[in-house]
Amino acid sequence: MSWQIGLIGTGNVAAFWAKILNNRPGISIHVSGKNQAASFQFCSSLNIANTTNLGDCDFFLVCVQDSEIKTAVALLPRDKAIFICTGLFSLAELPEYNLGIIYPLQTLRKEVDTPIDHVPFLCEFKENNQMLGEEFLNKIAARYSHCSEKDRYTAHASAVFINNFSYYIAKQGLALAKSQNLSLDLFKPIIQQSYFNLLIEKDLQTGPARRNDQETIAKHLSLLPQEYRELYEVLTKHITATFNP
Repeated sequence: MSWQIGLIGTGNVAAFWAKILNNRPGISIHVSGKNQAASFQFCSSLNIANTTNLGDCDFFLVCVQDSEIKTAVALLPRDKAIFICTGLFSLAELPEYNLGIIYPLQTLRKEVDTPIDHVPFLCEFKENNQMLGEEFLNKIAARYSHCSEKDRYTAHASAVFINNFSYYIAKQGLALAKSQNLSLDLFKPIIQQSYFNLLIEKDLQTGPARRNDQETIAKHLSLLPQEYRELYEVLTKHITATFNP
């Protein structure tokens, strides 16, 4: 089976798909961005033949921001399968289209090559496009599972805590250390161990908030710059309330 696949978007998720699919036997991709210049730049940066023959496509992967999904889908044919690659879109919003969901549950960046086996996909298909969606995912050796809309939404929210929030908090800690000229190499072991601990079922929460160590908390707050105190206090309040009801 060979496919002509329309890739809608030029962001991080689209770049992931482009790297996975470009030059793969039996697959040709046709890129469409916000405009011709965006499409050309995207294709040039990833060494993709700059083709936009969307009319020849067998199905589409829509990889745009959530607020732009409806606009993007409205430009596509209703008789072709369209797979939305995001976690928070409801198929009920566009019932007249042949939609499905193929959501990569992973943090993706244009600058990073993410192997397909590092990405679990959460899928939701309509009856008339399930076979095609599964055949495509099997062809590229993707790990996928079917889930309900509610479970997919929950997975997305969970990922925001695990990835986006934890990344922000960790970066604040590193910035604080850097402001005092501490070597960031000092923190590599604790970063690695902290994320390893997340995958252990046992509760491994530590620290002054876990112990309700008010003396240490007060010392931290006294030395922290103002812009760090609010975040520290909010997190401390939640942790203390959880372990010291």
